[in-house]
Amino acid sequence: MIGATSTDGASNTSLINTALASNTTYAAPFCESYTYELKTDWYLPSQEEMALLYAAQAQLPAGFIQSAYYWTSTEVDASKAVAFDGSTGTAITAGQLKSSLYQFYAIRKFVIQ
Repeated sequence: MIGATSTDGASNTSLINTALASNTTYAAPFCESYTYELKTDWYLPSQEEMALLYAAQAQLPAGFIQSAYYWTSTEVDASKAVAFDGSTGTAITAGQLKSSLYQFYAIRKFVIQ
């Protein structure tokens, strides 16, 4: 286990990238290396951050969160991580095999005014 928690996706992403040697075929290293509109501080959201995205979907573009599983940066054990079910808004806290192929979001923190 690398110690990825349920709350801090940015720290989790950093831990995952260290463990994977920033191999961008995986979600976390891809997110950390992502650049959009000159922003480079993207990361794979934690379980709780995905729940916040789901709760705020009325403010997001239509269809942003689909009926699919999404990876989070929250780790269950050495072979499993928490996935998030976009159709129900619940985290699969028992975990899914890290080798499974799911969608993911790269997110970044910003201030809402």
